[in-house]
Amino acid sequence: MKRIHYGWIICAGCTLLLFCMVGLASSGFSVYQPYFIEACGLTNTEGSLVITVRSLAALISMLFVDKYIDRTGLRLGVTIAMIGCGGSFVLFGAARGFAGCCISAAVAGVSFGLGGLIPAAVLIDRWFQSRKAFAFGICVAGTGAATIVTPSLITYLIESVSPKFAFFSEAVFVAAAAVILFALIRNAPVENGLEPYGDAGTARPDIPKESEPPAKGGRFLLLLMLPASVMIGAISGPGFLHLSMLYKTSGFGSIGVSLLISVVGLSLTAGKCIYGWIADRIGGYRSGYLFFGLLVLGLALCCFAATGGYAAAVAALLFFGLGLSLATVGLSVFAGDMASYAEYEKTLKKYQVASMAGALFFGPAPGMIADRTGSYVPLYVLLTIFGVCAMALVLLSYRLKRAPAAFQKRRNPDGTRFSR
Repeated sequence: MKRIHYGWIICAGCTLLLFCMVGLASSGFSVYQPYFIEACGLTNTEGSLVITVRSLAALISMLFVDKYIDRTGLRLGVTIAMIGCGGSFVLFGAARGFAGCCISAAVAGVSFGLGGLIPAAVLIDRWFQSRKAFAFGICVAGTGAATIVTPSLITYLIESVSPKFAFFSEAVFVAAAAVILFALIRNAPVENGLEPYGDAGTARPDIPKESEPPAKGGRFLLLLMLPASVMIGAISGPGFLHLSMLYKTSGFGSIGVSLLISVVGLSLTAGKCIYGWIADRIGGYRSGYLFFGLLVLGLALCCFAATGGYAAAVAALLFFGLGLSLATVGLSVFAGDMASYAEYEKTLKKYQVASMAGALFFGPAPGMIADRTGSYVPLYVLLTIFGVCAMALVLLSYRLKRAPAAFQKRRNPDGTRFSR
């Protein structure tokens, strides 16, 4: 019997990491928002600002994640971050008022920035030479799994016991997960005397990163990709986290809303694995057409939350969840396609920071729009426009990447500048 490569154990560990760090502390947190807004006496704007504080803390910590990883190593670094994540749940459970919620959110943001998507992507990059997109898709599927499993359970705990009890229960779970991660994670294959996973004949050559030249047109492509990443961040951050408010203020009951969040969690889980599998086979350009189309369609259907009924809501969140895989697996695929092997980690960090910046700067907008208009529907009209613009920028970048001559000055065969 063929022995399973340890890279897949690392993949499982990263899945657990992102289940807690992103699924519970970020994506699945939308279930709590109506309750802590009511319990702490917050306005809609203050509720959105709590999310903004978390995004700001995550953004700032992401700027230093490479230095943090260099100092602690990936294994210890993600374990410390997980402990911080569990601590943020304890703080949320004890929070009273706007200031307490902001402190709790800041701890959650720092934990996410130092131990979330970037360290997981680096681990997959170190342990896999082939099937990277699929492996990373499995990892980030953990975030979708959290939104399938936890919303109904959390809603039950909140309504049958208390929000405080639900927060403390999640803190205990995350602490246990931190112990498991420390036992499973290894910084690199060499620690186990292994080579990175790779199918024969398809593995990427082991090129010394310092010896590979930069990708042509990289700076111009970055000018296109960073605004796209910002808009994707606005959609995947505030856009996702206010889905429960969108449907609750549109007349849906608590149980109905929790079931809808589970639907989007199911599509997130499936979408990330499917996207990784498809991107490995047809590339980021063609898969981009498909998944951006799903994202825009889902956002457009969200605009009919007040009039479309439950079936339209299910369809909206199904398509939205599938398309939202672009915000996680997609950014890693885009970074790998747009940058050279040497520049992958730095480019991914820039995309992730831009995405987090989009979530940060757009964070107060949902509450402000709702306070001014009395509805969250206008927010999703704006996000639909963002989805179309991000799609145009990403696909244009791919087309320009395929035509490197567009970035080069015209020259004669002898190397001199061409002139008419």
